[in-house]
Amino acid sequence: MPPESHFIRSATALFELTQSDLPLEEVAIGLLDLLLQETHSDHGSFLRVNPDTAELVILASAGPDWERPLTAGRLFVGQGITGAVARFGKTYVSNDVSKDAAYVRVLSSVKSEACAPIKIRGQVWGVLNVDSNETGHYHDQHISKIEMMAAMVASAIDFRERIQKEKELTKSLVESDKLSAMGQLVAGLAHELNNPLAAIQGTAELFKDNSDPEFGDALKLIRKQARRAGNLVKQLLAFARMEAFEDRSVENIGPVLEDALELIRPQLACEGVSLETWIPDSDSLQVELNVTQIQQVIINLVTNAQQAICSAGIEDGYVSVVMEPGEDRVALRVSDNGPGMEKKTLDSIFTPFFTTKEKGKGTGLGLSITRDIIRDHGGELSVQSQPGEGTSFSIVFPLSQKKTRSAAEAGADRSEKREVHFPNLLIIDDEQSIRWMLNRLFEPVTNRLVIVSSAEEALAHAEDTSFDVVISDFHLPGMDGIEFVETIDEKWDTDSRFILITGDASSARVDKFRDRENCRVVEKPFELKDLLNCATGRSKDSGVSLAS
Repeated sequence: MPPESHFIRSATALFELTQSDLPLEEVAIGLLDLLLQETHSDHGSFLRVNPDTAELVILASAGPDWERPLTAGRLFVGQGITGAVARFGKTYVSNDVSKDAAYVRVLSSVKSEACAPIKIRGQVWGVLNVDSNETGHYHDQHISKIEMMAAMVASAIDFRERIQKEKELTKSLVESDKLSAMGQLVAGLAHELNNPLAAIQGTAELFKDNSDPEFGDALKLIRKQARRAGNLVKQLLAFARMEAFEDRSVENIGPVLEDALELIRPQLACEGVSLETWIPDSDSLQVELNVTQIQQVIINLVTNAQQAICSAGIEDGYVSVVMEPGEDRVALRVSDNGPGMEKKTLDSIFTPFFTTKEKGKGTGLGLSITRDIIRDHGGELSVQSQPGEGTSFSIVFPLSQKKTRSAAEAGADRSEKREVHFPNLLIIDDEQSIRWMLNRLFEPVTNRLVIVSSAEEALAHAEDTSFDVVISDFHLPGMDGIEFVETIDEKWDTDSRFILITGDASSARVDKFRDRENCRVVEKPFELKDLLNCATGRSKDSGVSLAS
């Protein structure tokens, strides 16, 4: 067969190879086999330039005695003949390497070497290298074949990278659609969830002064869990809409951390995983945070560690949680002796919807939400892991310069609230449980209390008289709370105060309502003291669950 026909066959085979779905390493091996045949070379290598480290990484090699050189040392851009090609982007031929100062000896048998750059969009992506055990081996026809094959493989790599970017873009769009759908779903559920939570929390607060200690402790637990559940709903809303969850207070982070661990400790014990902690008792470790969010972060990290340990079947598994105080910051470290993670997994764990769990057992949102929460708090989240050596997550929070409220201040507030009095009060809510709770709260402190289930019913009362304070749910059947306020505000000449109760305070309409001079917003589930504060004008906004 004429040499030209043989090369055409080789070029055709190379084209088919580069267009296949084979991994790049396998394509590189096939390319080298063809190239060695066409140039009658003894050895060959296919190298990738690492743009971050400027290292030449051997993706594939061909020919005898190549196992040892693959691990013998490292080569960088500018070093040796291949390094020169990587730096200058031009073909380099040396037909007597013993007289070439640029040559770095790898195989003692090599006498001649030829290298061509693999260039993509004008940049050197890698290097194609062949060696011969004969001096003066390479001539112009060899060089043309090497350069042609380098150009063909460059085109194939460029095509693959473009396809990969399109796939990643498509995936991002799909994930964006998922987030949008989740946002709509959570927004719809928020109202349905926050109504019963507000009723549970408020009713428990009505009876909090009961003299029976056991009864009081039970009500305290009910209120605490209702607040936690309500904050979780808001957290999901904030994440789905890429918004910050701003309700924060200055807290001693030690007790916050211990409360979270008490919630997760029984689950670890059931799975046979021990929990080791070191949390120093210090009142100076004050951090401005949202308690529910930070507790959710700790629970998520510890749960992930426990699940990794159990999935790997590791006996004597443990999770350690350590707090490390600093001068102006405090660090939390959650570590385990689980299976660890490979670099590929480690690089993707904070990507939304990425999960290593079985289908149906993980959303892939936990660590993404965790990272966003830490960033929103001005903190830093990092991870270290090696296969077989466990995983360690580190969180660093800045310490707050603000001071916590004293018990005397809180007591003064409580004393002041008992003297609250409202001449005329109108309440609108479509939930019977909320109406019952608010009736019990306000009946002792009003001259006239009107409670209705719809805005249309409230309008009938508003025609006859004005009210000093109007408390309305946002989501109502028919006319909603904001529409009602806008309707009657034009009819009344008094300085009435309007309070909007909502489980979704981040919507644009609620934000606009919040800016009105005589309007306040209270978010479900709420503390009764916060609603009283807004009704008397003591607070611009109560926020979510300002717990006592």
